[in-house]
Amino acid sequence: MFIRLLLLSLILIIIGQTPLIRPVREVSVKVTSPLQYGACRFAQNLKREVDFILNLRRLRVDNLRLAEEIWELESQLADCKELKQENRLLREQLEVSGNFAPRRLVLARVIGRSARGGESVLTINQGLEAGVCEGAAVIFKDFLLGEVFAAETKRAKVRLLTDPQFSTTALDQDSPDRARGLVRGQYGTTVVLKKILPTESLVVGDTIITSGEDGKFEKGLILGKVKKIWGQEAGVFKEAELDLMINFGSLEEVFVIK
Repeated sequence: MFIRLLLLSLILIIIGQTPLIRPVREVSVKVTSPLQYGACRFAQNLKREVDFILNLRRLRVDNLRLAEEIWELESQLADCKELKQENRLLREQLEVSGNFAPRRLVLARVIGRSARGGESVLTINQGLEAGVCEGAAVIFKDFLLGEVFAAETKRAKVRLLTDPQFSTTALDQDSPDRARGLVRGQYGTTVVLKKILPTESLVVGDTIITSGEDGKFEKGLILGKVKKIWGQEAGVFKEAELDLMINFGSLEEVFVIK
């Protein structure tokens, strides 16, 4: 068997060197060379296309991963901004509220508003779990905003000064008579100081604060400034509309006194 293969190989070598076979071989080379070249170029182009598609897939995966990382970083940045804002508010609040120990203040975010039927109500994201209970005063700096009237585990509802059901005793801080009266909300938009004695002095621009006489709120919280006065006639109780000095509609965070 080995001898046969060896003889066959010798015969093929001899034939390949003969002049008769050489033209045939040259023709076959001329015919097959373009085909080989085309096949080689096709294989190279196919490889480039496959590599391009694979690179696109890798780029898509990388882009999705980078997008997720960007979203995560943006979320963390937003949280940091909110935390910075809360820390700033807390510092400012403590600077002006020396009467309230830090442990008595609960920072709460406004998560809802209601003005149905003339009411003026906020929903905040702190409740019984944080020490917020019904009747608690809600403030911003030295200003009284309202009181908690309903508390759940993780949220509470706040009745603002402008709510018709809100009322508290008050006094004129700037009046020589320390004029006293009752502050009530009206129509969900305004606040009025009522039942001021005719003999007591009351001037536009005077600062009205809580008197603490009704036991609801501590004395000294600012309610507003006198904007307009009615009933200057003798023997008639005077009333005054207050300028609240705080835009309730723009409130995002408030403080609850535990």
